[in-house]
Amino acid sequence: MVIFFAGCAEKRVYRPPAKVIEKRLAHMGYTVQVGAFSNVENAVRLTDLLKDRGLEAFYYVTREGL
Repeated sequence: MVIFFAGCAEKRVYRPPAKVIEKRLAHMGYTVQVGAFSNVENAVRLTDLLKDRGLEAFYYVTREGL
């Protein structure tokens, strides 16, 4: 025998918080490596191409290799 008691459960009403506090995340920068060249002229050429397309681009030279 199964008996259902409709309306016997406690009704819960959702109440949103009185004040919603918006919290923004701190800006986190990032860098993407788009190439590794053995010839510095190739790095310069790619850097110039990316800058011409409106991107912030740079290259650096290291003697230690990859």
